[in-house]
Amino acid sequence: MSAAAPWHAHLRRSPSSRGSPLRSPAKLHHRPASIIIIMSFSSASATGGPSHRAPLYSARSLFGTPGRTPSRASLRPPGDDKQTLKGLNERLAGYLSQVRQLEESNISLEERIQEILLKRKSVSERDWDAHERPLDELRAQVRNLTMENARLILQIDNSSLAAEDFAIKRDSERALRQAVEQDMASLTKATEETQLRCEQLQSEINFVKEELEELEKNHKEEVTTLRSQISDTNIRVEMESPKDHDLSDTINKIRTQYEKAAEKNRKDTALWYQNKFDNITAEEKQNTEALQTDNRELSELRRQKMKLEIELQALQNMIKALEKTLNDTENRNAQELHRLNLIIQQLEAELGELRTQLERQAAMYQALLNTKMKLENEIGVYRGHLENLCEDER
Repeated sequence: MSAAAPWHAHLRRSPSSRGSPLRSPAKLHHRPASIIIIMSFSSASATGGPSHRAPLYSARSLFGTPGRTPSRASLRPPGDDKQTLKGLNERLAGYLSQVRQLEESNISLEERIQEILLKRKSVSERDWDAHERPLDELRAQVRNLTMENARLILQIDNSSLAAEDFAIKRDSERALRQAVEQDMASLTKATEETQLRCEQLQSEINFVKEELEELEKNHKEEVTTLRSQISDTNIRVEMESPKDHDLSDTINKIRTQYEKAAEKNRKDTALWYQNKFDNITAEEKQNTEALQTDNRELSELRRQKMKLEIELQALQNMIKALEKTLNDTENRNAQELHRLNLIIQQLEAELGELRTQLERQAAMYQALLNTKMKLENEIGVYRGHLENLCEDER
């Protein structure tokens, strides 16, 4: 009411000798008591419907160019002053009705904006921790999964290097085994040859023993024959010349020498065969010990080979398990990263939508400010023309 009081007071103080309706303030009771200056929000921004903008009656069309003092000829109604002022009042009433509608739209839109601001707050005051915490957790999970992948890859590389080392060792052991097998084959062949040689020597020994026995038998027979002959000779000698003892002594000496020679030959032959047999026995014993040693080495190499094959099989199984785990982890990480990317894209889309809404609200607010300033200027011009009109009619 305070905003319209000077205007009504001015109308009451304005005398007119022409019987203008401005003389009676009671006839202006239908006019609003105040002129409300608002931001010109369109109803489309408040309700989402089409824009209904109030018609703006420019002071230029009613009272001439704004900012200039209208001439008395232009301010004076060219006919019935009552009819002119009635049309002017109707226009003002329509304008104020549109202003009230805009005010209501402005109030509802301000309430809605206030609710949105209370819910979402401003961008600078918005709490992003609710979005940052899950993102930080997801980043930590991605980082941990990346470290786990790196650890698994390193473990697989180490296992591959160990498998290569074992493969090299296996090849060297295989070559060593082949060499040992060749040595064993040569030793087996040598052993067989030695056994054949021993059998040959044994047969030779048996043959020599048989010859020795045959020689001893022949020697005994010859000795027996010689003894019988000597006995016969002695008898004859005794019969012919019983006094001749030199022949008997000579025969005894010859027999003694012959026995000594035969004994010496027998001992030499037995010694030679004994030495030969001892050498063959020692060589056979040495070959047998070497064969046993080689058999033990071969058994040890076979055990080592079996152990290495078991370790190699275990490493291959572990590598397969690690590769399967790596593939599963990569697939799981890919799925997790895809899900995280979808979440990030969704959050970015929401953020972009929020920014778009903020920009739209800012643009709408700027447009409303511009409309408000334009309305204030037009209302000021209209008020100035009304004051000039009242002053001219005094």
